[in-house]
Parts: sequence; structure tokens; C-alpha cells
Amino acid sequence: MPARPLSPADTCGELDYAFDPDTDAGVAGFDSCVFELTPIPSEPEELLLIVETASGVRMSRRRDAGWSVTPDHTAVVLTGSLCEEALSGALQRITFEYKCRNPPPKGFPPLD
Repeated sequence: MPARPLSPADTCGELDYAFDPDTDAGVAGFDSCVFELTPIPSEPEELLLIVETASGVRMSRRRDAGWSVTPDHTAVVLTGSLCEEALSGALQRITFEYKCRNPPPKGFPPLD
């Protein structure tokens, strides 16, 4: 079963997953290496993965460094050492940044 996000992302913006050792007592880390994408990204090839370690270090991870988007674009699958880090608790937060297809010009509100 895919992990569920803290809250859904907008059509562009961030989608956060977090592991909190204080509230997730008895759990070593994330319970899955599959992360649901809500909503499905309009530009999946532009999706960016950012991880935060338990010590607070944030870093982006290239797609060839242990993750991929499923063919239907509904989830991300972590593989290899990146998956192991997520399951062990070495990663505290996983964020997916969605790229806007056509962001509004600066100073203009988004269209409803």
C-alpha cells in the first residue's frame, strides 16, 4: 500500500511525507517505499524529489539515484539505498515538488 501524504499538493507546489519518531512510536521509518502522488503531476518528468535526513540535512535526489514514477504517474517508487534509508528512519521527510506547466505572471492571482 502506498504511503499517504500529509496533505494533497496543489497542481503545482509541494507534496510532503514526514516521519516523526516522537509521534510514530515503535516505528523505525516509513512503512513503504511507494509514495502516492496526489494529484497526479501534469509534468511527471519535471517532478523533483527532496529528502531530509533525521539530522535536518535537505538534498534533492536525481531520478537516476534511486526513484522512479510509476507508468500511470500515480506514485513514486524508491529503490536501492534510498528505499533502505526511508525504511530505516534515516530519512525524516520526503517532499515532491511539482513544476507548474504555465505559472501565472508575477503579481497576478491564479485563475479559479
